[in-house]
Amino acid sequence: MINFTKLTVNDLLSGKVPPEFNDKVFWIASHVQMSENILRIEIQNESGLTAFLPLCEQLDITCIDTLAELRPKVDWNNGFGPVLVSSGSFLFINNKLAVTRRDAKAKFDPNLWTTPAGRCDRTPLETALKETIEEIRIYDESGNWMIPESATYLITKGQKYKTYPAKERDENHSIKTVEVQCILDGQLIESSHMWAYYSPDVNTLELRLPLYADMQEPLVLRNEEYKTETMLSLTSDLNENEVVPALKKLKLEVCNE
Repeated sequence: MINFTKLTVNDLLSGKVPPEFNDKVFWIASHVQMSENILRIEIQNESGLTAFLPLCEQLDITCIDTLAELRPKVDWNNGFGPVLVSSGSFLFINNKLAVTRRDAKAKFDPNLWTTPAGRCDRTPLETALKETIEEIRIYDESGNWMIPESATYLITKGQKYKTYPAKERDENHSIKTVEVQCILDGQLIESSHMWAYYSPDVNTLELRLPLYADMQEPLVLRNEEYKTETMLSLTSDLNENEVVPALKKLKLEVCNE
């Protein structure tokens, strides 16, 4: 049994949350504001979490369904909130984007193509790297797990995640990034360069880390978390009617369509 009268963001970040609550409790930004290519995400330690209804009742935190219905009027310059925060990656391998199907039973966007992402249960950068390694595994034709020689490592919550080297921009994919500053109770706890988009249907700030890797083919991609169809695709080949809103927005930006 969890020993909190009320769960806080610091409890989540310090690893005090038992495994059964992992990936079930998420960050909520109290205020989001954009200025001079800097996106500030402000979070309150005591009230910066949300969860699904059964956990909300047990942990005394806000219910995710209520937040999704708020749908604030978005004004980047003057700021808005509260809003859920999601983070993930745009992983390009040999100039093709790694995409995977959403589960057919998903509450939002079932069966649509997406990229690795999830609601933040840690800082945006850590969430992006965690979701990438959980949802996209790359194997050679012999079944060996492939990681580029230049792979780096991130230690988070006692686990080592192998990650891909990232660049802000790529000559073949001009993805515009901003400096994402994560502020907890007025203190800067993380800064990273990521792509940002607000999805009004689910009241979610979508953050994506551009990642690039050159790997020897043939390759086999698998979604190890949800076991759904996964593939590499040119951004221009993605059907906008078959992708999640964030990918539709990316296609518009990269392909000028």
